[in-house]
Amino acid sequence: MACAACAACASGAPGRALPEADRALKAGDPARAETLFRAAADAEGTAPAARAEAKANLGVALAAQGRWKEAAEALEAAQALAPPGPDLHFDLGLAYRHLGRYDDARREYEQAARLAPDDVEIAYNLGILYEVYLNQPDQALAAYRRYVAGGGPEAARVSRWIEAIERRGSGATTEPGGAP
Repeated sequence: MACAACAACASGAPGRALPEADRALKAGDPARAETLFRAAADAEGTAPAARAEAKANLGVALAAQGRWKEAAEALEAAQALAPPGPDLHFDLGLAYRHLGRYDDARREYEQAARLAPDDVEIAYNLGILYEVYLNQPDQALAAYRRYVAGGGPEAARVSRWIEAIERRGSGATTEPGGAP
């Protein structure tokens, strides 16, 4: 499929494809965004930082389509091109979680949390990973408490999860807060 943005990439102006791809992703068209991000990432003459951005966003577009293995590969490629920020670590953690690579997901989420300690979305997802997938309720409690303290939008619900974990002690769960 030829498009103006792809032609821009071929003419040496790959930077123009990124905003169009971003718009497609935000508009709920991850397949079109995928095409545009691939073109930007693969364009000759693309600076490493722009290539890393395109690969990272390609990973997000693939994840939005449920293509977790390809998403992880694109996000890993982005990490190899430029120093990753918290969003890239978070997105890669999410991909790894969906692939059942829970220790890798933990490593990425924890790195994201170190880089953005006040990010409530990271704390929320890290708490769920600890509680549901890794059976580490003490770590889950710490993450959930950071989420609540940060004023996350689901703070009331997460507070109930905290109470359930505290009542239960350190027993295993299958859902956040101990729901079956």
